[in-house]
Amino acid sequence: MIVTRKTRCREFRGPTPHSVAVRAKLPSLRPLHVALEKQKQEAERENFAEFTKYQQSWDTKNSWIKSSDRHYVRKNTERQVKAAIDQYQLSIEERRERLRNMLETEEQQLLKETEEKRETALERQAKMRDRAKALRDIRETKRQQMVSEKMEQLFINQCEELRTVLTKRREEEARLDCVAQVRSKQEQQQQQQMKDRQFAEMWEAIHQREEQKEKERAERERQKTHEHVSHLRAQMDDAEQQRQQAKALKEEEAQLLLEHREMLTLQEQREKQQRLNAQQTGGGSSTRVIG
Repeated sequence: MIVTRKTRCREFRGPTPHSVAVRAKLPSLRPLHVALEKQKQEAERENFAEFTKYQQSWDTKNSWIKSSDRHYVRKNTERQVKAAIDQYQLSIEERRERLRNMLETEEQQLLKETEEKRETALERQAKMRDRAKALRDIRETKRQQMVSEKMEQLFINQCEELRTVLTKRREEEARLDCVAQVRSKQEQQQQQQMKDRQFAEMWEAIHQREEQKEKERAERERQKTHEHVSHLRAQMDDAEQQRQQAKALKEEEAQLLLEHREMLTLQEQREKQQRLNAQQTGGGSSTRVIG
């Protein structure tokens, strides 16, 4: 028994001699698979580029926020230093102005005194005579006073009753002077205590105002810091939410690609099975048994 197997060929003879037709090839599934792989790679590359771009944008935003904070702190410090320097310069200028006015006043007073001291020779001689006369009068007055005191002392030494009265008078005057000194000292102490109390009250008021100002400033700084932290936290939450959304989107795309790949695999297996079935069917019909 001879079995003849018909060879499959793409060529077909036509109705006329030398006329041949060629059967078209079945489309191959390999280019579609390659295109899908390439499309998947392009999608992954675009997703990675988009994520990189987003990460760079977030890094730039963080860098800008940190730079803004450093710029704000530096500018605030520069403003405080400049204000302190300006205040110091202003106080120096005020002291210079007061000193300048004082010097001008003293200079004018000195010029005025110099003008007033200019006098003629006759005026100087007249003043010298008046001064000599005044000195003689003073010496004469002192001499007479000394003679009077000596006479009075001599009289007191010789009169016992007068000496007793004068002694009592001096003792009373000394006692009154002592009482006056004690009273004056007490008044001075009371005034000093009052001044100390007023100074302490004033200092306490100033200290309380400074503490209140410091508390208000600290509260403003705390509020500003809290607002800044809240703003940064909100931005970080938004960024985290966007990252989660991007991650979920990538996972969804990966799932879709996996399902599509499985579907292509099933379709390829189905077509392969169909081709095998067709080949088996065609082979059976082309086999002849020769006896």
